[in-house]
Amino acid sequence: MRALSIPDDLAVAVDQVYAWIQFSHEGKISGCNRIFADLMEYTPDEIIGQHHRIFVRADEAQSQGYADFWRRLKAGETFTDQFKRYKKDGRPVWLQATYIPMRKGDGSVTTVMKIATDITSSKLAALEADAKLAAIGTTMAIIEFAPDGSILEANQVFLDTFGYSGEEIRGRHHRMFVSETEQQSD
Repeated sequence: MRALSIPDDLAVAVDQVYAWIQFSHEGKISGCNRIFADLMEYTPDEIIGQHHRIFVRADEAQSQGYADFWRRLKAGETFTDQFKRYKKDGRPVWLQATYIPMRKGDGSVTTVMKIATDITSSKLAALEADAKLAAIGTTMAIIEFAPDGSILEANQVFLDTFGYSGEEIRGRHHRMFVSETEQQSD
């Protein structure tokens, strides 16, 4: 099987559009583009030679999960996810990123590339919406129905208000909450 090489114009396009950073297999920063440096509010010279842990909180950097993350990258596992990282001044930034282990001919990982986009504004909006829904769910009775009128789920406020358990209503039809006369009406 012949190894493919990335066309120069593709590499240039990625460099112009995406934030990228390169690490040793141990997590030491060996390079980055201007987009990444600007996003994190560092100069490249400030981060090259540092460890990836400068972008995470101390408690995360000391965690077993963080050690496992780098162990798995070193073993060749790729990760794509949303990652919360921290800028030079400590403000959080959310990245949609892929960590890609780069291998030598013998299969061993030599470097790890991270390609990312800043999703901070959309992530914060989603977190705010989730918080609002959670707040609504603690103060308002909410029930969810399938298109046919069968009950999918109800929150605890609804269950307490109407005196049911989830098991008593889940799968039943909405008609259980209305009179027989209303059930027969248009």
